[in-house]
Amino acid sequence: QVGKDQMVVKGYTSPLSELTQTGIVNLTRTVGKKDKFKFEKISEIFEDLLMKVIFYYLDYREDAEAYLVALWIIGTYFRVFWIWYPYLTFAGLRDVGKSTSLTVLANSCFNASGYVSGSSSEASILRKSASSKGLVIVDHYEEIKKNQDKRQVYTQLLENAWRLNASVERVNTTNFDVEVYNIPSSIAIGTRYEDEVLDEKGIK
Repeated sequence: QVGKDQMVVKGYTSPLSELTQTGIVNLTRTVGKKDKFKFEKISEIFEDLLMKVIFYYLDYREDAEAYLVALWIIGTYFRVFWIWYPYLTFAGLRDVGKSTSLTVLANSCFNASGYVSGSSSEASILRKSASSKGLVIVDHYEEIKKNQDKRQVYTQLLENAWRLNASVERVNTTNFDVEVYNIPSSIAIGTRYEDEVLDEKGIK
């Protein structure tokens, strides 16, 4: 029974694999052996993030939306544990806070750059995703969809990056070698345009 103050997020609901569970246990034990490591309750981290970041910089219609963003940010630090991780899409017309939301994520998510840019080249977006396994921001998605070359690469990224161990291939135009990018990432998108990929693989 879902309480009045709870929200159900539909998506992948299968249990964590045995390998994933073992990895979490081993990592926890390793971290726990370090003398200087300070343990904090996840609930305290959530409250701090909510009060000092989300509610401070952003204004959502409902608290449930703010809770979801806070939990999504925390989840990016555990990306390698999740078989699937949903994209977070901020959709709407001008001046509704899409870029502001992306900027907050760029300064609080795992392996984020600290800035928002919608002008990443096709190759660099794949390299960044493959090397960092962190946050990848796709801003002005509607403009990217107009450019055929960019559209192809970004579609490859968005079709695959939500899945652990996903990879895409790209031909290097200089030496014509086939480059393989392992690209599981957490992805946040700002757009005026929505499509089936965003509907299928993310939360809007």
